Amino acid sequence: MKLNPHWAEAYYNRGLAYYDKGAFDKAMADFNQALVLNPQDAKAYYHRGSAYHDKGELDRAIEDYSQAVRFNPRDSQAYYYRGVAYHARAELDQAIGDYSQALALNHDFALAYNYRGVAYAMLGEYRLALEDLYRAQSLFTDLENKIKVERYIQHIEVLE
Repeated sequence: MKLNPHWAEAYYNRGLAYYDKGAFDKAMADFNQALVLNPQDAKAYYHRGSAYHDKGELDRAIEDYSQAVRFNPRDSQAYYYRGVAYHARAELDQAIGDYSQALALNHDFALAYNYRGVAYAMLGEYRLALEDLYRAQSLFTDLENKIKVERYIQHIEVLE
């Protein structure tokens, strides 16, 4: 960045490195600078939103995820994580909408099926919940997630 202080991608990449180390404030500072230099950088909004999310600043995370999908409406991850943030705020209809949009973009997104299923269950929509959870279970490749989903399914079947 000493060679070219106007290179947004350099700030973005250093922000990613800080984020991976858990240095969220430093990561956000670099994502901020990347956005000053390139205000339409969907990736920088997405990752700054992730840093806000990890810090528990859900409103700001949702704002950044919203900007990420504004500039890259094909980003299933941004819809998914905005849904997770809404889910954490118990705004389940918004969460389901975002999970559904993520799934429209990526039909094999196991986590989106899983979380949408949980949200449906929280709303008492057990049939829809089970459909999503069975689909998630079929898509997960790791045993740990398959077992977690099986527990959700068993719990919902008791409630149904």
